[in-house]
Amino acid sequence: MSDVTLKVAGRNYTVACADGDEDRVRLLAGMIAERLERIGATLNTPMEAHNLLIASLILADELDEANNAVARSVTAPAPPPVDTGPDLTIDLEELAQRLENAADALESEAQTS
Repeated sequence: MSDVTLKVAGRNYTVACADGDEDRVRLLAGMIAERLERIGATLNTPMEAHNLLIASLILADELDEANNAVARSVTAPAPPPVDTGPDLTIDLEELAQRLENAADALESEAQTS
């Protein structure tokens, strides 16, 4: 375990984390600090816990919205195909038959020559 010191809204906090996770914990603390700054909250008031809760709720809401967007994109039906004009696809069996006919014609031509 490692101890990492985080600065959030002008205050230092020391928290424990798994070895190697220090940068990730700092990044997450930075996200909380950014949300606190956006709402104009400070941690030097009797409202410290309340301000941290509000920042956490904002982050939880963003996470929930992102998870829901991912879930919708995974379960969303595929869009209907776009009409690109006349159908240009050829049935594979028809194509195979054309190739066989061409091969037969070349064989016959080679035998008569």
